[in-house]
Formats: sequence, C-alpha cells, structure tokens
Amino acid sequence: MIQLMWELLWPVALYELSTQGCRMALAGCKSLTVQTVSAAITSGILVILYRRNPFPLKKNREEKSVKTFNRRILLTGALLCIAGISSSLLFNNLVTLSGIKNRFTGYQQTARVLYSPPLWLQMLSMGVIISGAEELIFRGFIYKSLRKRCSCLAAILISSVAFGYYHGTLVQGVYAGAIGLVLAFSYERYRSVLAPWVIHGSANITSVLAGKWMRFEGQKPGISFLLITIISGLCLFLTVRRMMITCEKEVWQ
Repeated sequence: MIQLMWELLWPVALYELSTQGCRMALAGCKSLTVQTVSAAITSGILVILYRRNPFPLKKNREEKSVKTFNRRILLTGALLCIAGISSSLLFNNLVTLSGIKNRFTGYQQTARVLYSPPLWLQMLSMGVIISGAEELIFRGFIYKSLRKRCSCLAAILISSVAFGYYHGTLVQGVYAGAIGLVLAFSYERYRSVLAPWVIHGSANITSVLAGKWMRFEGQKPGISFLLITIISGLCLFLTVRRMMITCEKEVWQ
C-alpha cells in the first residue's frame, strides 16, 4: 500500500515542486506562463523515466494494434482528434447546461487566469505543453501503476477521479473527471501516451476556442447549442466504439 501511494503521488509532487520553483524564479510573469515552463521541465524529467519503463504491450492484440497505428497513423490521429473535440464540446456543454458554472466563483477566477493571455500562448501551453505533462503524470505513471494491481475498468475509474480532483474547482473537476475516462481508455487501447495526449490537446484547444467564441453573457443556450451537444455526444460515442472494436475481452480483466 505504501509503495502504491508513493507511485501515485510522486509525479504530482514533482509537478507541484517544479511549479513552485518556477513561480519564484519567474516572479512577475503570468500564471499560465509559469505553468507552461513548469510543465515543460516536468515533462522532460518524466519522459526520461517513462522511456525506461513504458506501458507493456499485450501480445497478439497489441502487436496488431501497433502495426495498425503505424500503417494508418493519419486515420488514427484524426480519430483521436475527433474524440478530443467531441469530448470537449460535450462535457463543457453539459456542465454549462447543469448551471454549476454560475454557482461557484472559483471557476470564474480560474477561467480569467487561463484565458487572459494571448490566444497563441493559450493554444501552445494548454494544447501541447501542459496537456503533455498531465498525460505523462496521470496516464503514463498513475494509470500504469493502478493497472498493474487492478482491472482496466477500476484503473480507468480511479485515475479519472484523481484527474478530476487534481483540477481543484468543482466545475473543472467534473469536466476533467469525465474526459479522464476517455483519456484513460485511449491509453489502454493504444498503449502509448501519445494517444491521450492528442485527445487532451485537441480538447484543450477546443475549449480555448469555444471559450472565445461561444459566450452567452447570462442568457440561456439556444437550440444551436443543444444541437452541438447532441452531435458531439454522437461523435464521441462513435469514435469510442470504433476504438473498442479491436479490443479483446481480456483488456477489461
């Protein structure tokens, strides 16, 4: 139990220590800039450690999956991007429809910090660097440690709850926990941290652009908003179903 707790906590602790160090070294810089530098440093360390002990491949099914991924990389990349975009739109819209954004001020404060820098910096940091660091932490290390000790389904659920809790506010936690299910499943499916990274990055970029263009200023979402939500849910269902087609039953054991 102590070893498991250590394996689950040290990657997060490393990220937090890096963030605190960058905050002191880059005093006066915006919070997103500090977080981006911290994520880049943490990713560099974690990549080295991850390459020494990657997620082991399953024999027959995984060998076939890797060959398919290499042979049809563009199609696979498009599938993952669609999963990220649809996940972002669906879960963000459901959170908006629930009304919890208006009940908790913590989200509004966090949103102002994240979305105040220039658009290019938001897309680079949240779409590439920060998402990469979080995937190494929560899928590359935390999920992998859980998967050694429990079933795929249990590992997906536990890592997703941890991912949601890490994001702090209730609004972000609900959204992150929901999308964490998709991220963990994609990692299990492809056995590569690149898969959830593509989904995560696509989702974050979609959130950035949607936050810039889809604002209601207190008004209720209209029919187009509901239509986007339904279409996003259908797209996510179809992409996840497509990923599940080549998964054998042993994956869930």
